[in-house]
Amino acid sequence: MILNSRKFTVNVLRSGERELAGKLGKSAINHPDKLTDVGFDLGANGCPILHNALAWVACEVHHTAEAGDSTLIIAEVVDTGMPGEGQALTMVEAGFRHAG
Repeated sequence: MILNSRKFTVNVLRSGERELAGKLGKSAINHPDKLTDVGFDLGANGCPILHNALAWVACEVHHTAEAGDSTLIIAEVVDTGMPGEGQALTMVEAGFRHAG
């Protein structure tokens, strides 16, 4: 989706939001309804900004490069927001591991 649209927004989830992270981490192709029951608004770039996010960063893709079985994305930050306060969910807390 990022490669086709050339834009994306990173939402920083709150500590304790492991279940939401797992839900949103699923493939949109296989789970097109994954945003059901998740409060969000569309940002200026058309990407979702979660109501409960601590912060968000909207980006536009400028360059991509193949990196083995992954794609490296070079993007420009075009907008940011920090609507919440608190601690961010970490990979350690969530129990996730990078699969790439």
